[in-house]
Amino acid sequence: IAAVTAMVLVVSVSLVAYAKYRGVLGSIHQEKVTAAMLGKRPPFTAGLNILVIGSDSRAGLGNKFGAGIVGARSDTSMLLHIAPGHARADVISFPRDSMVPILACSNDGQGHAGQQAQPGQLERLNATFSFGGAPCLWRTLEQETGIRIQHFVEVNFSGFQSIVNDVGSVPVCLPFAINNQQANLHLAAGKHLVNGAQALAFVRLRENIGEGSDTQRIQ
Repeated sequence: IAAVTAMVLVVSVSLVAYAKYRGVLGSIHQEKVTAAMLGKRPPFTAGLNILVIGSDSRAGLGNKFGAGIVGARSDTSMLLHIAPGHARADVISFPRDSMVPILACSNDGQGHAGQQAQPGQLERLNATFSFGGAPCLWRTLEQETGIRIQHFVEVNFSGFQSIVNDVGSVPVCLPFAINNQQANLHLAAGKHLVNGAQALAFVRLRENIGEGSDTQRIQ
């Protein structure tokens, strides 16, 4: 009887864990990126390269954080390199105002119409994402860096808040107090555990703080 009870318990726990895993996996929207969208690509290298995109899409936030702002721009574009054997991971961040060539990109089926190539002309990196979505940003960064990217992950405002809340808040340490009306963020100097909404306001903070620049926000 004890053996049967133990077996039932193990199977039950396994089924619950699997159901939770499938629930999380099923909640992730998957976008198909075709070979035609990426064009001629750099060769494979050892390790795994993942493009991490922070989108400023307000989808799913109701009337918060500038509901009148439509479309999406890439506030953050990072390339995550995982070394063979998972020995280490390195991250490169590309400033959103980096000037890049305007490449031809097709409609991605996700609300981004694409763009025509303009040889010799440049655009900001966040405009590349705004016009052509993740595939266009992927293609452009591959061409500019010569690094082959295998996957991408895109997180919008709503997703960012959810991630922070799911891990139980994130610690920050402020060298000075923040009282910023634009971001609706008010924190004293020192250590804090910030929740999803506070963390989103913090990483987007620019006005009336330090240099007021995007390079500061990256740092």
